[in-house]
Amino acid sequence: MTKNKKRITNAKRQKFYARANEIFSSLANINERFELLHLEPVDSMDAAFDKILEMFLNIHDFVNGILKIFESKSALAKYTIRNNKRFPKKEAKESGLSHLLIKLF
Repeated sequence: MTKNKKRITNAKRQKFYARANEIFSSLANINERFELLHLEPVDSMDAAFDKILEMFLNIHDFVNGILKIFESKSALAKYTIRNNKRFPKKEAKESGLSHLLIKLF
């Protein structure tokens, strides 16, 4: 990969992390995302995170406005690996989103 392409990839990645942080920074933002995805709003951050974890959602898809619910953790894991849509643990910890990660591997 060229240096310029790496820079573009890193810039895209940083934009994604910023968008995720913005969505998960407030209940209003999460409920906006729920509304966009035709999900019922919730009344607390804990309820929002519980709802997300119960649905086996890929965080990349959720942030990008795609509602794709998986039947099981293993189905989510296969999709995540196949499509390289992992949310790195380091980034999740730094942004306070580590509680949204499901141990898939």
